[in-house]
Amino acid sequence: MGILLFLVSALFSFIFYNFYLISNGRSFFGSGNVEVFFLDSFFGNIAIEASFFLILWVFLLYSFSRFRAIGIQKANISWWDIRKTGKVFFRDYLYYIGFLLFYTSIYLIFKNYDIINFGFFVLFINIIILALFLVTNKFFIFKDFIKINTILFSLAYIWSYVYIFLTGNNFFTFIDLLNSFFILVFFVLSLSGDRYILKSSDSDKGLLVYLFMYWFLFVSFYLHYFIESVSFIFSLTSFLFFLWVFLWAIKVRFFQNNRRLLKYLWLIFLYISSIFWIIYTLTSWINIFIFLIIGYGIAFNFDVHNKYQNYISLFFAFLGWFFLIYFLFFRYFYVWSYRDFVLLFVFLWTAFGIIFYTYAKTLSNIPDYYFYHTFSYLINIFWVISFLVLSDFHILHLWIILLLESIFIFMSYYKLNSLKTHSDA
Repeated sequence: MGILLFLVSALFSFIFYNFYLISNGRSFFGSGNVEVFFLDSFFGNIAIEASFFLILWVFLLYSFSRFRAIGIQKANISWWDIRKTGKVFFRDYLYYIGFLLFYTSIYLIFKNYDIINFGFFVLFINIIILALFLVTNKFFIFKDFIKINTILFSLAYIWSYVYIFLTGNNFFTFIDLLNSFFILVFFVLSLSGDRYILKSSDSDKGLLVYLFMYWFLFVSFYLHYFIESVSFIFSLTSFLFFLWVFLWAIKVRFFQNNRRLLKYLWLIFLYISSIFWIIYTLTSWINIFIFLIIGYGIAFNFDVHNKYQNYISLFFAFLGWFFLIYFLFFRYFYVWSYRDFVLLFVFLWTAFGIIFYTYAKTLSNIPDYYFYHTFSYLINIFWVISFLVLSDFHILHLWIILLLESIFIFMSYYKLNSLKTHSDA
């Protein structure tokens, strides 16, 4: 499924580049005035998001393609490597392009005579596929046909979901809801057919990941009919997906050969949830429910790191913990007359507290010390900049900061240097 991952990443990079053009009154498909109903950029600039997804596209292409494996094995690509890659492409993936061109030609013919729109066209194809499968009951014959249509139509609807989220121009009808359900049914048919009919011991991992990605966007999109905030929808949906995979899906017998993959999936959903809860809290508000979810995510990520030495989870645990301190301080404490002193005390002792913790407790892994100290330096930089920007500047303040910074650096240096001494001994 390397080609599929490439197509998905390329699609997303194209989507965000096109919306960057739209935000500037232009479009990839032509010039002229473009009406933008709603455009909410998480970074404040869609050019940043377009660049981010372009980098992501390059990363995914390199990480998951066959060319990376060839490059790792051999510095010079031989004719045999090119021939082998081309053979795999023509054998396994060329017919995707053939079906795409065939469907496009049929749809454009119908569209030219105003016979049918895209939603009805997809529904018509879906009904034919499902009818042929149910009548003939020959999964071996139709398995590739079902998978091709699942991938092509799901890509189209993923593009539509992202477009509607970014612009607010919702053109979906009830027909599109039916098509979305059909796509989910075809995902299940493809995976269950491989497992029970073809007696495959392992499911298509790429298709399984793609199913969860599509399902996540599908649920998030239709929640948008009831909940206005996009960041709240993504945070809630990803947290519910995390709980569902972690508490139930991973225990289902159907997924017994994909449990390791599901562990990665519920971690990814937890990370996505953590990011969007922070975004939503910064832009909106916080209540006890959100506070408990963020706290649960912190504890869970710490536990994952302690069990599996997962430093991504440790980062998100620290990120959530620091965010709660940051948010609660500026929400409830940075309003007092002596707020500068409180800022100095809270964040200074947060940075020092991490260093003290590495002195007081023996961590199980040496890299943990470096991670803890690195995060303490980030907090240290944050409080110094915040204090200098938000408080009135005095030479006395600068003297105190320099003194405290020297103590902080010496404490960190001594601890890390002692680790090096012990390892050398």
